[in-house]
Amino acid sequence: FEIYLKWEDGTNYIRGLIFVPESEVNNDLIQLKYDKLEKFIKTFNDFEFNENSFLFESTYTYDLCNYCAESNIPVFFKKQKLKAASAFNMNIKSGLNWLDLNPKISFKDLDIDFDQVIKSLDVTNNTISIGKDEVGIIPKEWVDKIKLLQEHAKINKSKVLLHPAKALVLDEFEEISLNNNKEVINLKRELENFTEIKEFNEEVNFKGVLRKYQRLALGWFDFLERCNFGGCLADDMGLGKTVQIIAHLQRKLNQNPDQKVLILCPKSLTSNWQSEFTNFAPEIKTYSWDKGQLSQKKIDSAQIIFVSYQLLQRQKDFEHEFDYLILDEAQMIKNPHSLTHKA
Repeated sequence: FEIYLKWEDGTNYIRGLIFVPESEVNNDLIQLKYDKLEKFIKTFNDFEFNENSFLFESTYTYDLCNYCAESNIPVFFKKQKLKAASAFNMNIKSGLNWLDLNPKISFKDLDIDFDQVIKSLDVTNNTISIGKDEVGIIPKEWVDKIKLLQEHAKINKSKVLLHPAKALVLDEFEEISLNNNKEVINLKRELENFTEIKEFNEEVNFKGVLRKYQRLALGWFDFLERCNFGGCLADDMGLGKTVQIIAHLQRKLNQNPDQKVLILCPKSLTSNWQSEFTNFAPEIKTYSWDKGQLSQKKIDSAQIIFVSYQLLQRQKDFEHEFDYLILDEAQMIKNPHSLTHKA
């Protein structure tokens, strides 16, 4: 037999109509299947079961469809075959600045990409379009998780990207497969164990004395680095942002002198950066790139390289790797369509 579902007008209930072909009315197997269906529906909190008709709360629609799929009973809704989703999976990959969640909803042998789920999701019925004559139904808890992704993730066509700073949102998804992704596992551990930012003292070869808030900034830099985050140091003018950066880089270069740093700033500030490094960290090797192209020889001979936004913007070919990128007056790149931002 087949089941046809329809909303009861003005209520939160759904009416199920059981259609048994006349030729099968006296079929013992059909009667057994019918009896089992009645027994299943009687597990619902609020129901009504009559001959060839039953009434139930809409929250049980997925459970009914799932049961019918296992019992090989076709279910139809609005003249379309209704299929229960079989799985909700997320296979996380870590990329540059984002976690690629790659969520998929499966209907046995059919996987539905998340962008299609978003486009066709009907939150009234918890259904999505999966084909010309078919509609899929998903559990209410899955719909809540989809809403959570819509709230916290960046959805771009087939990509669902989550900022690493929101990694603890992943705790809401038992469907996640990390595939031993050490980067994501370590990030979640860092965030879960976070209690406070701790002060870091300046290095002994740093030629200056930091204030308490500046030492806290060093601790904050360290936390950002452990989590693979970028950061925006937005202290007011005159509070020593440049000095804090130099103190941090002194610490990192003491740990690994082979690291390379590119500092971008307006042309008028390159000499100021050079002067500050001379005052506070004279042991660090610096180079002010002020014209032409940057040679590998210059990169190899320096630890810190200063360049203006204007000069970098004019480079047609710039293929060099750095361990740190510092943007001074970072509002210079706030327009993502500008040449400066793209450079």
